[in-house]
Amino acid sequence: MTKKVTSDLSSRFMGLVVCAVFLIGVVTMLPASLVSAFVNFDRQRVSYMAANGTIWNGSFKNVNIGSAPLGDISFRLSALSLLTLSPKFDLSAKEGAVIGDAIVSVNPAQRITIADLNADLDLGALAPYGILGAPTQGIARVSADKIALSPKKGCINADGTLWTNVLNAPAYRYDMPALPLNGDVTCEGEQLLVVLEGENDRAGAEIILRINKDLAYELAARAYSPEDDINSALRFLGFEDADGELVYGSAGIFRSAGS
Repeated sequence: MTKKVTSDLSSRFMGLVVCAVFLIGVVTMLPASLVSAFVNFDRQRVSYMAANGTIWNGSFKNVNIGSAPLGDISFRLSALSLLTLSPKFDLSAKEGAVIGDAIVSVNPAQRITIADLNADLDLGALAPYGILGAPTQGIARVSADKIALSPKKGCINADGTLWTNVLNAPAYRYDMPALPLNGDVTCEGEQLLVVLEGENDRAGAEIILRINKDLAYELAARAYSPEDDINSALRFLGFEDADGELVYGSAGIFRSAGS
């Protein structure tokens, strides 16, 4: 009797093992394109040419958000992260408007954490509307140990830096030297805050960008120069006099890249 019971238990255990191995095999072979079943690509205006690999280790070719070509994006999903219901992806982007790497995780409350971020952004492709009267040219180089964002709480934690040469082209148009900007990416309350500064031997500028949790933004710029012709050009471009400085402000909502 005991032998029969033991035999039945062994058979059931082996059956469970076989089922588990089968299910694991099926899951590990699920195609990368299945990611679109969990992320509403149409709503986010995300499109891609082809998906390769599996949901654990795969890639998307020629990814676009709106009209912005992000390029080829590869990913690797950490299996251990699923135990905490906070999937974590190692992401890498190349051959497009974004070139770089990051580790991205999402928890059940939809809090997004970006770690070890290092990326170059082609601003002409991502934000082509123009700056200071001309199409946008240049790149932004962002590096961050950690950025944590929540749809309910906004900016939770941010520790990064940003450098850009977006003002070089406008500066060249007025026969000025290059005017690169650099600064920090932090949180100010619930807002993501980017403060950039730069100067050359003829002018200087400061840009402050605040982004809310609903992607509404406020941009404030300050410029200064000892040269009257440069100040006149800035006034022509929309800057106004305020307390001995030239200032410019705008506000809006980020929709999607390239839109």
